[in-house]
Amino acid sequence: MKISLLSAACFIFLSCACFAQDIIVTHDSKRINAKVTEVNEDNIRYKNFDNLDGPVYTLLKSNISTIVYQNGQVETFTQENSRPAEATQPVPAQRQRAQTPEPTRIVSSGNILADMQTYSPALYAQYRAGKKTNLTGWILVGSGAVSNFFGIGFYIANEEDVVMRKTGIALIAVGSACFATSIPMFIIGGSKKSSAIRNFNRQYYSTQPASHFQLNVYPNRIGVAYTF
Repeated sequence: MKISLLSAACFIFLSCACFAQDIIVTHDSKRINAKVTEVNEDNIRYKNFDNLDGPVYTLLKSNISTIVYQNGQVETFTQENSRPAEATQPVPAQRQRAQTPEPTRIVSSGNILADMQTYSPALYAQYRAGKKTNLTGWILVGSGAVSNFFGIGFYIANEEDVVMRKTGIALIAVGSACFATSIPMFIIGGSKKSSAIRNFNRQYYSTQPASHFQLNVYPNRIGVAYTF
């Protein structure tokens, strides 16, 4: 009898814990602990349960499998009830491709890198790679400055010593090479970072980025394009 009462108490406790929050389950089996604030025709809006004072996120119904509300109500979404009725009729292949579900749209929390790390690890890794490339460029600049400093010093201070003057010239050459090598490091690193941010804005934020100039780096050339 005691065991039965204990089991019942545990069941009630777990049930209360489960329904203390809304649970969103996506088609790829991802579970989101949330507080659903609004359900629209094509999407829902919610806040993360762990940060109810934080930003409001938007998720397409086509990406949702089930919502378990805190009061125990369960709402199931299918391809049929997450799309307009006319979409169930046969449509041309070109239109079918246009109806492919888009990536999850979110509202910016004000920290694009934090959003990128959460929603798109691949683009965040690309941004980090660009940042490391830029850091390599700065290391080369620092090395070139130190090498040139000592090279010029050796060359000027030892006018009668041929060996020291040659050493100074060699150090100046090394410093100049470091400066020259740092330039493509800055270009490539900056291009990777801006490309990651631009693609994340386009794919995940609910608003599109403004028109801008874009630096494209190819294996054998560099180009500038205007994106709008």
